[in-house]
Amino acid sequence: MLVDRTRSYRGRGSNQNKIKQHIPRFMLELYENGVKSGYNLSLPDIVRSVIPKNAVIMEYEHKYKDYKDNHLLIFDVPPANADENFVGAELKILSIVEMDSNSLQGLQKVVKISIYDDKEQEIIPLQEIKAFYRNNTWLSFNITTAVKEILSRNETFLKLVVSIKAFLSYLDDNLVKFKLSLLPIKEDLEHDYPVLLLTYTSTKNFISQEEVLKKRKRKRRDILEDDYLWDERGNIRKAKRVKNTCRRKSLYVDFAEIQYDSWIVQPSGYEAYQCHGRCFYPVAEHLSPTKHAIIQALLHSVDPTKAPRLCCVPTKLSSISVLYVDDKGVLTYRFAYKDMVVVECGCR
Repeated sequence: MLVDRTRSYRGRGSNQNKIKQHIPRFMLELYENGVKSGYNLSLPDIVRSVIPKNAVIMEYEHKYKDYKDNHLLIFDVPPANADENFVGAELKILSIVEMDSNSLQGLQKVVKISIYDDKEQEIIPLQEIKAFYRNNTWLSFNITTAVKEILSRNETFLKLVVSIKAFLSYLDDNLVKFKLSLLPIKEDLEHDYPVLLLTYTSTKNFISQEEVLKKRKRKRRDILEDDYLWDERGNIRKAKRVKNTCRRKSLYVDFAEIQYDSWIVQPSGYEAYQCHGRCFYPVAEHLSPTKHAIIQALLHSVDPTKAPRLCCVPTKLSSISVLYVDDKGVLTYRFAYKDMVVVECGCR
């Protein structure tokens, strides 16, 4: 549902309307790929990204004594909506390598992800990655099971421990400096934050504009029809040949113009189309009138005071892909944001 959020913002085009939130490049790439390639039924159609609420250094006396660096990342996990099914979770962290030109072996580290259980006060290992590379690299960890457990208990906070050690102690090369890009000292929208990507599938069916157009496969046309009407005395008279002008016309929406750029990241605008024109009796078949609409149009033609003229309105709508910040402040990609584009117009 598209919510009107313009009431809380003033000043068209002012800087206060702009989104002041970190936008991970993964989310931008996801949106761009979805626009280019279209929807893949095998992939989730909703993705949310969350950055840590906090990050602290942890010290261990026994279990993780071999690990030099231990960091606790705390995420606030949003619950799935009623019409969504949770599919998976992936943690992405940028590893930064600073290597001396005299170093021959490059980076050789082990990075481990664990869950910190508050109730049991223990650390549960999840996944371990052996890192062998010489350049900055994004590390990916599958933490679906951990997030699913959090959601099943109706909890919100996910605490992850990120630990680092040398692959072999004697290979701990002082010429290679390694660190993770965690939280900056002060807010920086350009910083490479750790990102928790949450994927969902929508339980509501949707239909894309392409699918609707494939089903239609017919040319636009204006139909002039002859019919017979009854006048006020009950006599039959021939209806005038009247052209139904109801049709789809262009309507480009610039989100900045209506201050929706305060929460929509992409697209900056889109072709929404609109329905324009007048409806007369008899109503052409391609305008898909309902039985009620036909009766109303007929009654209006006999006595306009008894029923208003039919209106030219959208009868079929399709979706667009949108990258936006939802009402909880969570960056969300939705492949099928419903009812955004007029596909067909009709008389109602």
